[in-house]
Amino acid sequence: MKKTLTVNLGGTVFNIDDDAYRLLDNYLSNLKMHFRKEAGADEIVDDIERRISELFAEKLSAGSQVITIADVEEVIARMGKPEDMEAEGESASADSGSTSTGGGYGAGAWNSNTAYGTTRRRLYRNPDDKMLGGVISGMAVYLGWDVTLLRLLLLVILICGVGTLDRKSTRLNSS
Repeated sequence: MKKTLTVNLGGTVFNIDDDAYRLLDNYLSNLKMHFRKEAGADEIVDDIERRISELFAEKLSAGSQVITIADVEEVIARMGKPEDMEAEGESASADSGSTSTGGGYGAGAWNSNTAYGTTRRRLYRNPDDKMLGGVISGMAVYLGWDVTLLRLLLLVILICGVGTLDRKSTRLNSS
C-alpha cells in the first residue's frame, strides 16, 4: 500500500504517489534553481510545468489513475535535465558552431536513475523527427548514428529480407 497525494500541476489536478511526488518536486526545484538568473524564469518554469502536466494527462488517458515514479522518470527523461537544457541553449547561441555532448536531445536518450545514482540509456521514439512514428529516429539517437543512414540501412535489410523469405517459402512448398 502506497501513500498518494493530490497535486495541482500546470492547472490540472493529479493523484501522484509519494515517491513520485518527491522526485517531481526535486526536479521542479532544480529547474527553478537553474533558471533563477534568467529573465522570465517563472514563465519558463511554468511552461515546463504545463508540458509535464500534458504528458501526465496522456498517461492518465491511457487508463492509469495514479502517477507513479516510473511515469515521472519517463517524463523527466523526455524533458531533459536542467544541465542538458543549459548545454543545448549554449550550443544554439554559440557562434563557433560546436555541438553539445549532452545526452538530452529530442528523444530523451538518457535517463538518470536518482534512486541508485546511476545513468543508463533508454530507447524512445523521437517525436521531433518522425517519419513513421519516430521509431527509426529514436533508434538513431540511441545509437548515435545519422537518421538517414539508419533509414537507408533498414530499407536495404527490408528489401533483402523479403527476397529471402520468398525463396524459403518456395523451397518449403516444393518439398
